Amino acid sequence: MALSEEKHAALSRSAGDSLGKLDVFRKNKNAALRQKVGTHYSDNGAEYKVPVNLIELAENIYLQRLVASTPAVAITTKYPRLREVANRFKLAANHLIQDEINLERTMERGVAAAILSVGITKVGLNHTQVEYMGVLHDSGQPFALNVNLDNWVHDMTVDSWEQCQYMGDRYSMSVEDAKKMFPKESHEYLNPATPDMLDSESANSITSGGTTKEEYNETLLLWDVWLTKENTIVTFVDSGDPSDPFGHELHSRPWFGVETGPYHILGFNEVDGNTMPLAPVAAWMDLHELANMLFRKLGRQAQRQKTNQAVPGGSRKDGNALKNANDGDLFPCDNPDKIKEVKSGGIDPSNLAFFLETKELQSLVAGNLDTLGGLSPQADTLGQENLLSAGASQRMQKMQKRVYSWAKSICQALCFYLFNDPYINIPIVKRLPGFDDIEVQSNFGPQDRNESDFLQYNIQIEPHSMQHLTPEQKLQSLMLVLDRLIPLAPVMAQQGIGINYQKYVDTISDLANLPELKGILVSQEAAEEQPVGQPPAKAANTTRTNIRVNRPGATGPGKEQAIKAHLLGANPQSKEMAAVHRPTG
Repeated sequence: MALSEEKHAALSRSAGDSLGKLDVFRKNKNAALRQKVGTHYSDNGAEYKVPVNLIELAENIYLQRLVASTPAVAITTKYPRLREVANRFKLAANHLIQDEINLERTMERGVAAAILSVGITKVGLNHTQVEYMGVLHDSGQPFALNVNLDNWVHDMTVDSWEQCQYMGDRYSMSVEDAKKMFPKESHEYLNPATPDMLDSESANSITSGGTTKEEYNETLLLWDVWLTKENTIVTFVDSGDPSDPFGHELHSRPWFGVETGPYHILGFNEVDGNTMPLAPVAAWMDLHELANMLFRKLGRQAQRQKTNQAVPGGSRKDGNALKNANDGDLFPCDNPDKIKEVKSGGIDPSNLAFFLETKELQSLVAGNLDTLGGLSPQADTLGQENLLSAGASQRMQKMQKRVYSWAKSICQALCFYLFNDPYINIPIVKRLPGFDDIEVQSNFGPQDRNESDFLQYNIQIEPHSMQHLTPEQKLQSLMLVLDRLIPLAPVMAQQGIGINYQKYVDTISDLANLPELKGILVSQEAAEEQPVGQPPAKAANTTRTNIRVNRPGATGPGKEQAIKAHLLGANPQSKEMAAVHRPTG
């Protein structure tokens, strides 16, 4: 049902007011984005050189910890008769998430956006074959796409997301596709966007450089707006006026999806009485900019450094002879005592010490980046290092909890369409227990949903699935688990369970990159075929002596403290200065 003229006008004016209030958040986000890309990405990146890119460093460390791989869902049910369907549902959901829609990339972009400002992901069901939000989806397939803050609006008059009366996103669509999607609309409303409708301060302007664009196909701008109380999605043509953005109404339909709506919001630090979160980069920007300003200044000081030879006016002949002599050459000189070396310019020690302190503060404010990223040891002993790592992980665990909740809401929304849309039929592959090489082709379709309800299934994210594990980490975990299983071998044997040591050795061989290991163990039958010679003589009794050698090491913070003390003239102890020349670790 179309909105009345009064409601349409009131909604558009309110959205224009909210867009104005969001303007400062968009500018701050794009300013941080320009610092992240620096000056060597495009002509419209950072204004000044960014030789010490602390924002890019911190973001990469956090992304590796927060969303290193595609999430996997676990679907269970308390009803025994539905467990087999739940297992098929799980296979279909993971096939959709991991293979069909590339959710990992969407989530990585969403978390990166939340680090700079707020992450917004739109989940829906595509009903057409036209390009939607810049992506050509299969008809009837669920999708999950990120919404840039530059193209976002929500009710900014409330205190929390739950109280918002509307949320919406703007996207471009070719005029040709718009005419296919809205065939009943008069073409006078489907006009291509004009340059003045484009935001010259948007994130895209970093590469586009402004409002002038040469498009292959003419496009227009549309708004999808979710009215929360009416639970309705309304599509408008963008008017081009930021204070009154919603032009002609193209379509209105009831929302079909999870109760929380099409938009899934990720923010890391809530601010009391405000919907917009405090982005982590907001706490990093000042120190990042200060560190780069100091480093650029140190660079200018280093460029001005000069070393010259001063000679009296009467000794100019000796000066020229020195100037023309190569290293190691002999040259005639009547007054060598009158030639003096003069140095000018150079790096100021107090500025360098201040820069090192600023860089260390940045790591502290960002949650101890050196420990989180494994950049360098921070303590003298392994025990102290583990304590620091555990402390630094507290902030990371809080952020991971928010990412898991956000990922869970996205996956639940995708699973809702997978379960409820009667036209979705997902092919799946089942493997027989104990026979990894035997696959059974099947599918998950309407026949699996006839006698059950979506709410009868418990859909969770498997947290480990979003963490990247190196082969070394997998090998360590595998060996730890087996060490604990071996004492239980007699009990397991009574239940008919054994350990496949050949498989275990093959797995170790793959993870440790030791293919030679596979040929070391042979079956008993093969061993009996080998010629049997004299048994090997027993080794003579030997004595082993363990000698513990303490070798001094160094930590990153310890070395920087010694350097700063030396630069400021504090005369650190000789052992502290000696640590500066030792490798960390």
